[in-house]
Amino acid sequence: MAVTLRATKGSALTWDELDANFNSLALLAGSTSQTFSVATATSAAHAVRLDQLQTLPRFSAYSSTSPSITSSVFAKLPANTEEFDIGGMYDAATNYRFTPTVAGYYFFSAQAQFSAASGLTRVKTVLYKNGAIFKSGNDVAPFSATQGDANTSALIYMNGTTDYVEAYVLATGTTPVLAGGAQNVSYFQGFLTGL
Repeated sequence: MAVTLRATKGSALTWDELDANFNSLALLAGSTSQTFSVATATSAAHAVRLDQLQTLPRFSAYSSTSPSITSSVFAKLPANTEEFDIGGMYDAATNYRFTPTVAGYYFFSAQAQFSAASGLTRVKTVLYKNGAIFKSGNDVAPFSATQGDANTSALIYMNGTTDYVEAYVLATGTTPVLAGGAQNVSYFQGFLTGL
């Protein structure tokens, strides 16, 4: 069977028919028809269906609390409030980690905002993969002795079975605090870039 897209001049393409095999695509514009084949995957692991694009794994979570952290020691970013978690692969309750069940390349980002009583001299965010630092952001000199922001992002391959990613933060100062309470303050997010 074929997928057929129909459009009249000046209108958008719409789906007429979508079959489970998705072997060919026919584009119809007025009386002109052009059909071309879509390469058929050799195994189920490589097959991509359009309905899968709606459910690509992705998540965004932020810290709703403002915990004190130990100066100069990496601490896990407690992104405990989910904005969304398509696929249910982010743990916002216990480990604050993303463990995808779909293999592929994922883009992750983490942002952290800090405050301190005084002497804030260094802030940093890093991404851990399987319990160890995997991608590290720049060491950032805070914009004041009592406030600072840091962020990092990376493209990371995940095997879809055992790999997991976490965001960690670091601040050096007198009694540093990770700011939380809103989705634009301290957060962790990621998504599968494609199948």
